[in-house]
Amino acid sequence: MVDLIGESSHNQIGNVSAEIHFFSWIVPTFKMLRFIIYRKYRQVNFVGLSVNTAKKYVFSDLDVAYIFYNAFGRDNGFSIRKFKVGRSEIDKSILWQTFVCSRQGYRIFRGVNETNRKRTLKPETRCGCVAQMRVHIDVGRDWWYITLFQNEHNHELIPPTLSWMLKSERRITDEEIRRMNDMRDAGISTTQIYMHFAD
Repeated sequence: MVDLIGESSHNQIGNVSAEIHFFSWIVPTFKMLRFIIYRKYRQVNFVGLSVNTAKKYVFSDLDVAYIFYNAFGRDNGFSIRKFKVGRSEIDKSILWQTFVCSRQGYRIFRGVNETNRKRTLKPETRCGCVAQMRVHIDVGRDWWYITLFQNEHNHELIPPTLSWMLKSERRITDEEIRRMNDMRDAGISTTQIYMHFAD
């Protein structure tokens, strides 16, 4: 399990004085099960997280912000992906990043219609969903804070029992890749390797 230290304090963000929860990354892995607030020793309840509550969280880096929104998406039944990014004109460092629902936008028309297709068209997954979270860096404090948080979906969300099937949840670690390669080098079949990881 990955523990994220959360420190609760009152700080000035822009013109708003608000209680914030600071998350820093201790163990760098995407196979994180839950966030833990260090001072309060309780889990973050992502189900029904309001905009005002979400804006109280700040993050030590961009990866932690991604993990936070991915956990929010998992608990609420949608997959996420990285979207637009804003960079500094001076050193090209990232100043802000937007994470969106994976069903945001629409499929790009590439000039191929049904009459001249060689393969069948994949099902449409994009439906113009507007759910998103944008984080900006506070250079003075060296943390990332939420500036935009929208949680309105125009599609059906999946139940929690199926959240492991979401695209943003289907990740394998470097350690698992190494183990699979070792098993293949040892002559173990792909089916047996799959069964080993399915258990």
